[in-house]
Amino acid sequence: MPTINSSQSSVQNAGNVLFFINLDYVMKRLYSEERLHIQPAFIYAVLALAKLLRSSKLETGPAGLSHALEFVHQAHIAYKDAIDFHWLDATLAGAAFVSSLSDALQYL
Repeated sequence: MPTINSSQSSVQNAGNVLFFINLDYVMKRLYSEERLHIQPAFIYAVLALAKLLRSSKLETGPAGLSHALEFVHQAHIAYKDAIDFHWLDATLAGAAFVSSLSDALQYL
């Protein structure tokens, strides 16, 4: 499974679709104690969308699409877990939004 570090460049280069994510702020939080307060579903959803956007034949191709689909799957699991454990916050809402973009892009 790809790691956050290996996917950071994909997130940075994903284009205007991720304009609402302050990558510097998120990365700073990931490398501090604040990471415990970020929904795993949000992280997986952002990585899935970034990988999906970069999985054209000219870029990462089928391997990138496979990684994206694994991140999508993990995001859905983490989202369900958050709901089950009543961990509801803004990053879960962000995860739902980003996941819906990833889901829609799979059918284009």
